[in-house]
Amino acid sequence: MARVCVHLFAEEDPRNKGYSLVEYDLKSITGLTLRKNHKRDKYELMKIREQEVVETFFTLSDAVARINQIEGKDYTFIRCEEKCQDAN
Repeated sequence: MARVCVHLFAEEDPRNKGYSLVEYDLKSITGLTLRKNHKRDKYELMKIREQEVVETFFTLSDAVARINQIEGKDYTFIRCEEKCQDAN
């Protein structure tokens, strides 16, 4: 099981301005990763090799629901170590 939170994606990548420093990789068989596009304030599910965005989400909750659907299990969940609106 993997835990994610909005704070995971908060820091901007200094080498790839406008995008989160951290990306969350789905199961390797999918070839997908989740990142935050800070310019558009959306989460993006993208193909790792092609660097192609396949889906966008307004909320982390929507992104996590889609990740779990793709992976076929509820392995990913939102849990915050800090106090925030997404803490469970």
